[in-house]
Amino acid sequence: MKKIALILFISIMLVNIFYTDASAALDTRFITLAKTPVNKLFRGVINIFTFFLEIPASMCDSSHRKNMLLKTANGIVTSFVRLGTAIFDTITCVIPPYDKPILKPEFAVDSLKEKSQSVIY
Repeated sequence: MKKIALILFISIMLVNIFYTDASAALDTRFITLAKTPVNKLFRGVINIFTFFLEIPASMCDSSHRKNMLLKTANGIVTSFVRLGTAIFDTITCVIPPYDKPILKPEFAVDSLKEKSQSVIY
């Protein structure tokens, strides 16, 4: 019985010495959700809750050729298009392609960020 215990102890020690930690061996820089259904579902849900941000984004547009009423109307139309694509992305989240958004930029928040930069600076 002592020999079996000693062999088991030595085996466990050798395994622990030569065992590499899975988290250390796994390169997490290349793990991404960009090409998975989770990305498409995430994009759809986020855009469903933030589609209305297209209205202030179009109002912040730097083109001075349009008046404020046309900018607002453009924002309303764009926000409903964003909502439609968000619902489509949410429903079809299991159908590829997962990493290609229908509208650019991918999120309404990014659209607001892009267009408001020209106003701030």
